[in-house]
Parts: sequence; C-alpha cells; structure tokens
Amino acid sequence: MKIKVLVVDDSLFMCDYITTMLSTDSQIEVVGHARSGLEAIEKIEALTPDIITLDLDMPNMNGLETLKYLRRKKWVPAAIIVSGLTQQSTHDVLEALQLGADHFLFKPAKGWDKFKLELVEQVKLYGSQKTRQLYSESRNIRVLQYEVMIKVIAQRLPLHDILSIMSWFIEDHCNGLYCSIYSFQQSNKSLKLGGATSITDPLFELDEIALGIDRIKDEHLDFLNSVLPVHVLELMGPFSKIYPVAKLNDLNYFIIIPVLSVQNDLLGGLILFSKTDTLQQHLGSLNSYKQLVSIAIEHNNNISKVYSSQNQIQKLVNFDSLTGLPNRFYFQQKIEQSMLEGDHKFGILHLDIDRFKLINDAFGLQQGDALLMKVGARIRELLQEGDLICRMGGDEFVILLAQADEKKCRKVAYDILNAFKKPFSFSGNDLYVTSSIGGALYPYHGTNSRSLLKNASLAMKKVKEVGKNNFVLYSPSQEHSPREILILQNDLHLAIERDQLLVYFQPRYKLNTGKIIGAEALIRWNHPKLGLVPPMNFIPLAEETGLIIDLDHWVLEQACKKLSEWKHKGWDFINISTNISVQHFQRTNLVEQVNHIIKKHNINGKNLELEITESMLMKNVDYVINELERLKSLDIKISIDDFGTGYSSLSYLQQFPINALKIDKSFVIKIQNNTNKEIAHAIIQLAKSLNLHVIAEGVETKEHLEFLVASGCSEGQGYYFSKPLPIADFEQLLFKQQREEGRGCEYIEA
Repeated sequence: MKIKVLVVDDSLFMCDYITTMLSTDSQIEVVGHARSGLEAIEKIEALTPDIITLDLDMPNMNGLETLKYLRRKKWVPAAIIVSGLTQQSTHDVLEALQLGADHFLFKPAKGWDKFKLELVEQVKLYGSQKTRQLYSESRNIRVLQYEVMIKVIAQRLPLHDILSIMSWFIEDHCNGLYCSIYSFQQSNKSLKLGGATSITDPLFELDEIALGIDRIKDEHLDFLNSVLPVHVLELMGPFSKIYPVAKLNDLNYFIIIPVLSVQNDLLGGLILFSKTDTLQQHLGSLNSYKQLVSIAIEHNNNISKVYSSQNQIQKLVNFDSLTGLPNRFYFQQKIEQSMLEGDHKFGILHLDIDRFKLINDAFGLQQGDALLMKVGARIRELLQEGDLICRMGGDEFVILLAQADEKKCRKVAYDILNAFKKPFSFSGNDLYVTSSIGGALYPYHGTNSRSLLKNASLAMKKVKEVGKNNFVLYSPSQEHSPREILILQNDLHLAIERDQLLVYFQPRYKLNTGKIIGAEALIRWNHPKLGLVPPMNFIPLAEETGLIIDLDHWVLEQACKKLSEWKHKGWDFINISTNISVQHFQRTNLVEQVNHIIKKHNINGKNLELEITESMLMKNVDYVINELERLKSLDIKISIDDFGTGYSSLSYLQQFPINALKIDKSFVIKIQNNTNKEIAHAIIQLAKSLNLHVIAEGVETKEHLEFLVASGCSEGQGYYFSKPLPIADFEQLLFKQQREEGRGCEYIEA
C-alpha cells in the first residue's frame, strides 16, 4: 500500500516541485496540494493522507495554526515541516514539534538533490503507521531534550563538553545506540572526536580521523546516511581505524551522518553504532539532533553568519534572527512572569501587516525582510518603558503593554496605525503599508499566555474581516457564530427597555482635602443569563452596531436623574461626568438632547460634565467648536478624557471652549518613571497657565496622590480612593462624609 501525501505550501511552484521529488519513489503517492492551512484542513478531512509536508509561512492560517487545529481535532496524519526560512528560529521548530510535527527540513538555497533524498526518506519513515505509533510515544521527551540541549549550547561551554552532553542525550533517548560526535578541523582536514560516552576510552585513542577533504562528494554518498554492517568500515579509508574499536565492543551496525552548514560545508559528523539492527527506527530523531550539532559547531567555530557573535545562541532561543526582537517563546515567558509578579492588568496587541504577501511577490523576499525590520523598529519607538514588542513569525508582531487598561491599548494601537501613515523607504522609493491590530486585556480576556494571545489574534482577524487598517479589542462576541452575535445584539437592544442596564459611579475627590466633589458615571449590563457584563465585553459591539448612541443617552438620562434627586438631599455640590462617544457627538442632535434632559429633570447645567476624547477635536474642527459653544451656553462643563494619548497640543486647545483635562492614567500609574513624571507635571503646569482645570485618572497609591498634590493637580479619581460603585454604595459614601462633617454638605469650589 502506498504512502498517501498531501503537500501544503502557498507557492504553487514548491507544491509542484515537492510533488515531482516524491513521485520518483514508487512507495509514495501525492494525493493533493493545499495552498493554505484552511485548504489543508479541508483536504485532510476529504483525502485522509498518511502524512503532510507543511510550510510554516502561509496566509489564511499558517503552519503552526494548522498544527494547532489538527491537534485540537485529534486528527492523525504525520507532519514534516518543510520551511522556506533557512534562519528559522529554534522556538518555531520547538513549537511545531510540540504541536505534533514529526520532523523538519529546510528548503536549501542549493543542494536540492540532497534535500530530495532526505525528504523521500523521512516521508517513508514517518508515513508508515507502525513508525508513526512508535514515535508518537516519545515525541514529548524528544522535544524536551531538544530544548534542554539548546540551553546547554547557550551556556558557552567548551565544544567538547557540549558535544559530550549531546552524545549522552542521544544515547539516553535512542535506546541501544552508541554515539560519537566529531567536529571538522579545517586546519588539517580531519574529524576531531568531541563527544562520546559508552565507548569513550577506545575511541579517544583515535582522537582524530584524517579525511583530506572538506566537502562531501557524490562518491561518498553510498556510505553516508545509511545503516550498514560494521565490516564495511574496513572499506572506508580513514574510517577503517574505527572498525577494531567497534568489534571490540561487539557493535555490528553503524551509520555515519555528516553535519553540514547551510552552504554545504562540512562541519562534523555523528557516527553511531548498535549491536542489533535498531538504528533505522531512530533516524527521525537523529536528523533532529544533527541540526543541534550543526548549531553547536558553527557557534564554536564562529563561521556562520547567523550565529557569529558570542551571545547569538542565547538570542536563538529568545530572539528573532531577522528583526532582533524577542520571539514568541520569550514573549510568552514575559506574560507568565507579569502574572507571577502580580501585574494585575496588562494588555496584548497582535499586529499583522496587511497584504504582506503582495509586497513579497512584488519586491522580493529581501525587501519584505527589510520592511519587517523597519516595522519592528518604528513600533518600538512608540512604546514606553516596561512595554515589549516581539515578532511572532511571518508578518505578525505582538506587543505587551504593562499596567494597561482598555484606554492605553486603544491609545497605543491608534498610535501605531497613525505611525504607518508615514511611508517606509526602500532604495529611494516610498512604500505605504497598513496594519490590522487586535487587542486583549488581562485578566478579562484570558488568565494565561495562550488564551490572551489567542483572543488578541481573534480580534486582529476580526479587523481583517471588516476591511483592515484598524484596531479591535477582543470581546466574547467575536468567538460566537453569526447567530449568537445576532442574539447578543438583540439582547443589548432589549437591555434598556427591560431595565438590565446599571449605572455605577466612581467618586472624584478634592485631592488636598480628600473630600468627594463628584463622580464619573459608568455603564454596566446585568444580563439575565451572563450576569454582570463588563463594558469592554459589550461596548465594542455597541459601537459596531450604532447602539452606543442609545447607551450614551441612557447614561446621560440616569446621571441627570440622580443629580435631581441629590439636589433635594442637599448634595448639589456633586458634579457628574459622562462619556460621549464619537458617534453620539457627530451623528445626532446632541445639544438638543442634553438641553431636553436638563430641563426634564430641572437641574443646573454646571453640575453636568461631558467627557470627549482628543480624537473628536481633530475631526471637522469648525463643527466641533460650534457644538461645544452651544453646550457651554447651557452651563455644561466640557473635559478632554485621556489627555496625553492623542495628538493635540495644549496651545491648540485654546481655540476649543473646554474647561478641564483628564490626565490619562498611563502617565499617573507610572510616575516612578521620570519621563512619565515630567510629562504629567508639564501637563498640569501648562494647563493651569491656560486656565484649564486638571483631573487625574488612575490614582492608585499614596505616592501618586502626593506627587499630584505637589504638582498642583486639584482633583482625581482612582482605586486609591474607590473603585466604581453601585448607586447605593456611592450614596453611603456621601452620607458618611456628611456625618463626619457634622453638618449638611456644602459646595466645594474646585
């Protein structure tokens, strides 16, 4: 029965080329091609191949994503990674093996005949159901050992020690094998014994094997990479001196596996023996170990461009070889570290360059690589201390935003989108590119690195679906089917009339007295089945569907209703602020709505504050100024929310009729950083010089409070004082303050 193979590669040429290679063997049948992971999944289900050859860098579900899906579905075709990246990061290979891949090969720049031989051999080896079962049990151990050995290389031990450790690992994993590892000495064209364990003493008497050549020639191929009886050694010239050692130890079979560089230069070799004919079943593992021996020797000899510096092997584990940025492995470690260190909230952004394959096709892989390096560098310039960018592979990057909430995630994402408006220069030509960005927040959107990255990726794909060049924050609705989304959307429509919405109040304090002088009104949804739904899980859906206007209006109505009630309780010093969305501000008769609500509840406009974002000011300036002037005529206060995260300057703000700036919490939370401290202090001082009131968000520690008071900031809110509270709890705070004063509350001039 023939071994059925599915070839998966986004290049039609490579599909045809690999098919031609495999078709030369009568035991192999190529049953189909797939140009993406999605197409591969469909064909695996339809064609049930024994094995797939899988490219990693593909659109519409890459190789790693394909392996993840197959593992989740528990489908069982064997998989050989055939990668076009000759500088493939070790972590990608490790992850592929961990996800179920059996072996990996690099597409060579030259030497395709050797590649063909090895590909056919590995397909026949792993395509066999018997071999498949044998290797599935040991894969996890092999992957673990592979990772351990990479870390051994990174310790910069002498090459002899490294190769000895590798020899021990190989013998430990491949039961019944006797391993010796040699490194090639260019000076005298000989193989020098670097590592051996079980037969150390007699082998070290033969410290070197003089070859007299430095490249593998065609006539040597009959004796290499093949399991042969040990007596053949007598016919192999310089290797014949090993024969007596083998016979002395009752070793009956051997294989010589040369270790070559990417340029096909000889680096060394593995010579392995066994007493019984068991070498063949270990060939898959041995070829994986051969890659590690190559890395170790190249690192030691300093002859590889990829591993030229002393610390390059450590970078191989943790950093992307192309951009120099941290890789997926390092990134996941940092996420887990952030959780262990008690970082209670941070954000993940997943960025994908739009239409990157078109750029590669049009300008070539070299220009594509250059673009990736420039993209990484430009994004890194936008990040703050403590934030981290890494390259996930292909054209995808991820960013870890320390101590970030939804506002910071949005701010950084839009910073990046705007930074991409500036072209990238190549050889005197300007290239404009865009990106799609998805975001996720810890702990709301995941409690481990895997779920956070998955959800940020899901949000990014949502951006791709709706037109690219944008940002979307993850929400559970993105995982729902279209029917489920419609149900959730319908539930949100009904939430107002069914009295499922709640308004919470986060107290605002006079910083130098600690007295409550106001609050920010925030919406919550008490879903009958889902319970209390956080805003970040339904606001994106509301913005997408236009329901955000109805939600804004509902919060405004509730805020004014409470102001009316509190006025009759003697709490007319309380100011309430509410957020106004871009859609609400630009698409409705906002001024008329606000005027109607104020009159309906008979309140003073001076107790109401509307918060808008900097981005609103930059759109249709004349219209914005006119609308703000009309709101001011109602005695309503206008504040700029999250100030410092947009692009407006303080001097530019003078033309807008605004009352206050709310310093974004990202500056306050990190005031221990001198740069953030200077920015916050400068905003406060310059705003005061322009007669603008300053309100601080994110006051979470005594240090924050003391800095803000010393800088002249008069008001603030944050968890140091209180989290957002239900109405009854907020009113209890007001009653408590009233009792402590021993009199009715009075208006405190801000």
